[in-house]
Amino acid sequence: MEPTPNKDRTQYVEELEGQDDYWLSITDASRVCRVQDVSIRRAISAGRLPVRKQGAGDNKRTRFVRASDLPRANFPILDSGAAITSDIRKVDILDIPLQIKRLTQLLTQIQATQTLELGHIREELEAIQQGTQEQIKQILGALHEGEEATTRRFITLEEAQKALALHEQQEREAMQGRWQTTLAEMGQQQTRRIEEIVTQWRASLQGAETRLQGQVQQTEEHLLSRFQADLTALRKEFEESKAAETRRIDALIRQIEQERSSRKDFEQIMTRVATGADAAASEAKATVATLVDLLEAERKARLALEERLSRLEAQERARASETQPAKKPDGRRRKVTEPSA
Repeated sequence: MEPTPNKDRTQYVEELEGQDDYWLSITDASRVCRVQDVSIRRAISAGRLPVRKQGAGDNKRTRFVRASDLPRANFPILDSGAAITSDIRKVDILDIPLQIKRLTQLLTQIQATQTLELGHIREELEAIQQGTQEQIKQILGALHEGEEATTRRFITLEEAQKALALHEQQEREAMQGRWQTTLAEMGQQQTRRIEEIVTQWRASLQGAETRLQGQVQQTEEHLLSRFQADLTALRKEFEESKAAETRRIDALIRQIEQERSSRKDFEQIMTRVATGADAAASEAKATVATLVDLLEAERKARLALEERLSRLEAQERARASETQPAKKPDGRRRKVTEPSA
């Protein structure tokens, strides 16, 4: 075996080659490759195996090599689970404070974003509710105006009053069915408002019917001659008014359904935002705690390993001095080749 040159040809690296790459201490590298750690150290000194310049541990003497460089230096990984530190070897120990700082900043940004989004959503919901109230008031005002105009037109006609009563009854039944379907889908707040509107509208219609009957009886004889001429015109106006009222009611129902769909979408967005923020915060806290525990375990394992290695080296030197006192001419002890495990 040729003697190792005295010149140090160590090559240094500071970054991993990819996401699958990770750092290994010299001891872990010798274990996963099933070679002696002195072979790893000689490969580092010869420049065949790059090493990280900055060490780790309390004494900053623990050096690391990349797992991807071991096969290129003729040290194939035979047992990846033989490392003392197990999965902790894949953690970049020197970057843990930076990672903790980045996680803290990320958590702060998530909380700020959540606060802004919740504020925007509340403002949009309030604006939608105000717009809905105004639209309902306008539509109800138009309905009341149409009702008063219709009442004035049919105030002198008994038969027209009967037709109007029949039509109103049918319209109320049809509208009641549509309102029941719509009210079942809307929230509690809009349900109470719509029920109050329907109650007022029914009361207004009942009062109009009572007034209409009394006035028709008083003016029946006086307006009987004008009945035939006005009946045709009033029927036409009534059909137009009915069509207009039907269109307004359908538009109101569509608007209510759209507002309910928008409210559901906003509620789902708020739920996803809150859930995502809570999950991200919990995951960040758990990650920080895990990293701290892993770092502490690594430090303790390193200390124990260094003490054990020191004792083993002292025993090995003592054993070698008793059994193999002979040395090479260059003053280095001959390496004892051990079979691979």
